[in-house]
Amino acid sequence: MNIGFAVTLCVFIFIILFLFIFEKKHPKAKELVLIADLAVLSICARGIFSFVPYFNPVIALLIIWAVNKGALTGFIIGALTAFGSNFIFGQGPWTVFQCFCWGGTAFIFGLLSRLGVLNRNLWSKKDFIFAGILSFLVVLIFTGPFCDLSSFFLAGIIEKNALKIVLMAGVPFNATLGLSTVLTLFLCANPLFKILKHI
Repeated sequence: MNIGFAVTLCVFIFIILFLFIFEKKHPKAKELVLIADLAVLSICARGIFSFVPYFNPVIALLIIWAVNKGALTGFIIGALTAFGSNFIFGQGPWTVFQCFCWGGTAFIFGLLSRLGVLNRNLWSKKDFIFAGILSFLVVLIFTGPFCDLSSFFLAGIIEKNALKIVLMAGVPFNATLGLSTVLTLFLCANPLFKILKHI
C-alpha cells in the first residue's frame, strides 16, 4: 500500500471516529445549533482576516470554543471550520488533513480544560501565559507542519531532503500563525468566555 494513501486513510478514519463518538452522545438540538454557530463564526473570521497579511485568528477561536465547551465539541467545530471555510479557499484532498489538524488542536486544549489545567470560564495571568506558550508550540510543531506535509502524503512522496525543505520553508508562516494565535487569545479569550458563559 502507498504510504501516502495509508496516512491519508488513517487521518480520515480518525475524523470519522470522532464524529461517531460525538453521534453516540446523542447531542441535543441546542448543542448542534451552538456548534454550527461557532463554526460559522470561525469561518467568517478566517474569511474576513484573510485580507490581513500574516494574521489568522481562527486557531485561537477554536481553542477558546474547545476550552469552554469541551474537547470533543472543539474537535467537531475545528473540523467543520476547516471543511466549511475551504469552500471559500479551495477544497481538495488536503481538507482532510486540515480538518484533523484544526480539530486536533482544539481537542488538545479542550482536554487540558477538562483536566483542570486551564480554567474554562475566565483566564488568570497564569492561564494566559501557559495557553500562549503552548498554543504557539502546538501550531509550530503540530498544526502547521502536519498541514504542510499533506501534499507529500497525498502524492506518496516520502523523501527526507524534500520533507526537510518543506518543513523549513513552513517555519516562518507557522511562526506567524502561532503569534497571531497568541495575540488573539490575549485579546479575545476572556471577553468571549464571558459571552459563552451565558449560552
